[in-house]
Amino acid sequence: MFPARSPFIRPSTRLGVQTIDLNIKLPPPHEEESSLISHHISLHLNQSWYPHPSHTLISSQVSTLYLDLRNKGVHDLNELMTTISEDLTDKGGMTQTDIFDGSFVNSWDVGNIFSDYIMYRIGDEEVGCNTKFEGLERVGRVVVGVDEVLTKYGNEFERQNFLRRVMEGEVEGEEVNGVLRGTLRRWNREEEGRVEKGGKKKDREDGIVITEEEISTLKPLSSACGVGDSNSLSALYSLVLPSESENIDAYESMWDIVKVVYGEEATRNGMKGCREETGEEEWGVFEARSAVVRALAWADWIGVGM
Repeated sequence: MFPARSPFIRPSTRLGVQTIDLNIKLPPPHEEESSLISHHISLHLNQSWYPHPSHTLISSQVSTLYLDLRNKGVHDLNELMTTISEDLTDKGGMTQTDIFDGSFVNSWDVGNIFSDYIMYRIGDEEVGCNTKFEGLERVGRVVVGVDEVLTKYGNEFERQNFLRRVMEGEVEGEEVNGVLRGTLRRWNREEEGRVEKGGKKKDREDGIVITEEEISTLKPLSSACGVGDSNSLSALYSLVLPSESENIDAYESMWDIVKVVYGEEATRNGMKGCREETGEEEWGVFEARSAVVRALAWADWIGVGM
């Protein structure tokens, strides 16, 4: 059995803004992020110009629009910025005069500040207008482009070759982690759709049981495609991978896939160094990479992709 979108960056042709999918770096619930946006945009406007009541109105409206759009499934930064800039003048009964009276900015200025906030938040070192957001925690740069992934891994041969390259350590760990999270998200979406059509929800014996919150924290590989977060690796074993005791056929099939992409001898030698064979507590590089490869295969990365 070879049983969606992860955070992605690609160049944009609109407004000079990178199109970024925020699903993973800023996942739901969105209320806390909305509050941070309100606070930091208001603070930025007050510091850039002077404290004024209009800045509170503006930032509050941006926060409300952001929350509404994200809850409606809008996760693209370019679309968020454009929609917020356009809607600042007519949402909630506000007009541009009402909101911006007394300020030195307009709706598109604020849209750019919002975009800067997001870029800074996800960890981009360079943000337009030299905008600074002191005290704002950065959650890390989104590094994998959706167009790039779809182009590079657009067929089964390329996706299988991706697994080989993971085992060889030829892919950056952040890209692998992003592909893994996106693939598990796609699996969950398909599972939800199947249940909605009257199917029975799968259990650990024949499927994957992992929540969005658990997926969003998965970082099993380091940036150099080595051993990453040990909790993430444990989660793959407990929540994703078929176990030898519960589903021996699936368990062996996933190892067969590792043998196909990495070679039988290399896989057998690697398995001898796994913790279940050695009794060691530390994760090894082979064990970490093979866990990710088997998890991707079990979630049908080869057959379906992201």
